[in-house]
Amino acid sequence: MPVRTITTGVNLSWPIDLGVIEEAAAFNARARDAIEATGVEVQSTRVVTQPWVDYMGARPVDEIVDAALAVEGACVANGVDFISLGAVPGSHAEACPHVVAATERVSLAVSIADGMTVDRAAVDAAARAIVRIGRTTDRGVGNFRFGATANCPPDIPFFPAASHEGDMCFMLGMECGQLVYQAFDEVGTLDGAGAALAGLFEERLAPVENAAVELATREGVRFNGIDVSTAPGLTPEGSVAFAFERLGIGMFGAPGTLAVAATVTGALKRLHLRTCGYSGLMLPLLEDAGLVQRFDEGVFGLENLLLYSTVCGTGLDAVPLPGDVAPEKVAAILLDVAALAVKLDKPLSARLLPFPDGGAGERTDFRSEHLLDCTIPDIQ
Repeated sequence: MPVRTITTGVNLSWPIDLGVIEEAAAFNARARDAIEATGVEVQSTRVVTQPWVDYMGARPVDEIVDAALAVEGACVANGVDFISLGAVPGSHAEACPHVVAATERVSLAVSIADGMTVDRAAVDAAARAIVRIGRTTDRGVGNFRFGATANCPPDIPFFPAASHEGDMCFMLGMECGQLVYQAFDEVGTLDGAGAALAGLFEERLAPVENAAVELATREGVRFNGIDVSTAPGLTPEGSVAFAFERLGIGMFGAPGTLAVAATVTGALKRLHLRTCGYSGLMLPLLEDAGLVQRFDEGVFGLENLLLYSTVCGTGLDAVPLPGDVAPEKVAAILLDVAALAVKLDKPLSARLLPFPDGGAGERTDFRSEHLLDCTIPDIQ
């Protein structure tokens, strides 16, 4: 059960003071020491800023890219693994592909829904950005760092949905796939699965929460909480999909999967912990070995993932698309995600990865340490 990320939220202004990044990096290092003193591994430290348009405004694209490179350079120099520049309105989406193409560690997003409103222009702009990033970055992997957000609150620790708001703060994002597997393996049936999962999460995360609260008090930095979403690992042992199958419902994607998904998210919402972000079931297709296997076998498809997002946490995450997918097709997918977020009044996001030169039924070849490969779905 590692901490996938310690994410610190900061505010930048123009001209950008890179000293803010240095201070955040130093805090992250102290936070890593405090958390790892509990015996839990910390995989990465990150920094998130308020939406970049708030401090860069409508500057020319080349100035925005230069600023992003400067911030990235400060992060690298000070040991920060990743930086998010926040989610911006669709009117500023055109700059996003340029920033992604020029950088290696910078994430950003476009907001496509807020409250009860879907921003159709932002949906179209985000779709065009996804298609362009897919065609202008190596193997389309740039879309790993770009997303569309719908009703997402500030200070989610996971990227690319993160945007900061308010004073400096920090939050934790966990990798809990193995905990789900352990809890479900022990109980063996859906009856009692939620209680078993909640009990195990509270037992394992309480020392982490205590360390974070003590750090916040000592440093005078607000602790937003823990995003307890079930972020999987890349190995079968960390697969949320395979964990579901320990309950005797059959393969992930078969009837009964929605019921388990609702059970997981229900348990996470009842935890006696300080939580933040999505804090629900997370099903990133290309980051879960079990999801990839069942998807390749045709047990479930994109429609199932949309269905599960009605009772889980994130929407359509890390999903491959054909390389020649039209922006209109991508926009249609984003509209579905946004519609669910608005109708259900919940945070959802989409991270879609068109694979260059790959058609429906073929296999991706991202060659990324962060992504698995799977069959590309047919987008009708």
